Amino acid sequence: MESLKTANWVANYLNIGEARVYELCRTDLTFPKVNLGVRQYRFSKAAIDDWLLKGGSTGSGPVRSKYGADLTSTETKEGGYV
Repeated sequence: MESLKTANWVANYLNIGEARVYELCRTDLTFPKVNLGVRQYRFSKAAIDDWLLKGGSTGSGPVRSKYGADLTSTETKEGGYV
């Protein structure tokens, strides 16, 4: 069984900052992670490799605010569209 990796390990593996790893956890719904609790994540190297092969962070997924709201919808509260 593969051991899970830390955010620091992923940052070194992807050659990005650790803060960017946490940003990906929050904003990219396709980023492979295991949530262990509040702001505690672990990562599978195999899943990271698969994610990279599929194009990594393409920005094509829904964008969410830090409160979980879907920011890609153009629908207004009144039911109309922007």
